Amino acid sequence: MNHLITIGVSHYCERARWALQRAGLPFEETAYAPLIHLRGTRLKGYGQQVPILETRDGVIEGSDKIQAFADPAAAGLDLDIARSIEGPLGGATRRWTYGYLMQKPASFRQAMGLCSSSSLGAKGARLGAPVIAAAIRKLLKIDAAGVERSRAKIDQVFEAVGSILKEQPFLSGQEFGALDLAFASLGAPAVFPSDYGAGFLPPESVHLELLPDAAKDQVRRWRETRAGQHILTSYATHRHSG
Repeated sequence: MNHLITIGVSHYCERARWALQRAGLPFEETAYAPLIHLRGTRLKGYGQQVPILETRDGVIEGSDKIQAFADPAAAGLDLDIARSIEGPLGGATRRWTYGYLMQKPASFRQAMGLCSSSSLGAKGARLGAPVIAAAIRKLLKIDAAGVERSRAKIDQVFEAVGSILKEQPFLSGQEFGALDLAFASLGAPAVFPSDYGAGFLPPESVHLELLPDAAKDQVRRWRETRAGQHILTSYATHRHSG
């Protein structure tokens, strides 16, 4: 049985989870809160980043490589589009979402509790939320200026993706494919789709009420864009399909 090590609410881990589910590849998932996940990686001699997939034939680290393992077509993604998704969008949505979640300590604590696949781990994550928040803020350099730069980067990527979607129904061409899955996963924190984390997170556990009002308004604006609509439709139509 394949074994997936994750941070439960991570959009990078969501990408790997979705790709494996879509390919019909069975796996067991062990999920941790941020920082606590190091206990599950370092003890096995892995790096600090998740997701990590343990297979019968070896270990695969990184959401892009796990997606390519699940779907060989993902190894041939359009590099120009893929590069704008991999680093700029994934990093920007992470910093933006964390930045606003940290403004509501109760919401951040709730989100940390959703990260773990064990009840004990969830309890520990909720209790340790202030420490986790401080560490993430330092590690990701989360401050007002950084959050604003991330918002601008999301706008930029969404505009570029929207331009592509004017000419074709999917980033992958005429049907939903690897690029669409990658974009929908890594862009999801900007629009909060209701099926985010399907198969791991409770239904609609990631929702707008976690955010302060200013962030809710921004999410609604992103939802109205062509790119935002593509993410929401991708989740509604393809998140549970094979």
